[in-house]
Amino acid sequence: MNTVLIDIIDGLEDQIKNLTSDLAACEAEKNSTQTALDTCLANPTCTTKVAPDYSVTQPTTCDSSTTGSGYWLGQLIAKFNEPGNSPLPNGVSLCSWEDEVIFDLGNGGLRRTGVGIGGKDDPCDNTKLLCAKDTTYGGAGTIYLKLLEAMTRADYLHPETHGDSTEQNLNCKSARLHGMIGGRKKQSRERICRLCNR
Repeated sequence: MNTVLIDIIDGLEDQIKNLTSDLAACEAEKNSTQTALDTCLANPTCTTKVAPDYSVTQPTTCDSSTTGSGYWLGQLIAKFNEPGNSPLPNGVSLCSWEDEVIFDLGNGGLRRTGVGIGGKDDPCDNTKLLCAKDTTYGGAGTIYLKLLEAMTRADYLHPETHGDSTEQNLNCKSARLHGMIGGRKKQSRERICRLCNR
């Protein structure tokens, strides 16, 4: 046999061994996380945050004003327009509806993000919205970062708002902890979460 071919086969066998080992470590972490979750859910004092069902209520109109109460929306739009920052996708603009940032697709389609918008230090109800700063809306910069994460999804809904599938979230948390999915350590967290939330 050709020595180059033998070297390639040996290299592939080593990669398979490494991937198998990584997958086993990921499975072990998943099982450990599942055990911790089961223990928590069995405890009557354990409280779990259940994400609202964002598909129930959809906006039919939204406010695109950037003055007065729309000041924070204007600040957010300015973040997308700053040099070096990621812009909004072509034809997409921002508006707000019930203290939530909405992506206006320009064809009459409005997409909820689940991300709250309001005064930087104003209280934000994190049982209804994803608050950029836990219990406050946060500034335009932190909201901008949350929206970049939302833009990785086809439905524009921020990944953290998908709290309806324990198994799916468990797999994603396990993958995030290891920085891998199926043993691929080079995949970014954003890519991992997109895969988990499909």
